[in-house]
This record gives sequence, C-alpha cells and structure tokens, in this order.
Amino acid sequence: MYFDNHETVRFRVEREEWHDQAPIGPPDPEKPDEIPVKLSPYSITASMADAGLGPCLWWDGEEVQE
Repeated sequence: MYFDNHETVRFRVEREEWHDQAPIGPPDPEKPDEIPVKLSPYSITASMADAGLGPCLWWDGEEVQE
C-alpha cells in the first residue's frame, strides 16, 4: 500500500530507545581495523498494524457498524 507525502497517520509506539552520545575518542592503535559504531541518539519503533491505525484518510468518514 502506498502513502502520500505529508499524509497524517495514526500509529502505536512499540518501543523507544535512547543511546548515550558520549565522545568515542581516538581509535585503539592495537585494533586499527575496528570501526566504532555510532547509534542514533533516539529512535522509535512504531506500528500501524491494527484496526484504526494507518493513514487517516482510510478511517475518516467511516461509519461504525454495531
């Protein structure tokens, strides 16, 4: 399914991750091939896989049937 740019969506936050952004420092001379891994300072894992979630255009104007 496709979404348009700047389209409003509803989603559920599944997980938040915080990573310390302390300075890494100079590389270890004994391990010259080791590349330090930089992680994003903050990331969110979200889902639109549930009823009522996804682009608002899918749900606006829908009548609730009992």
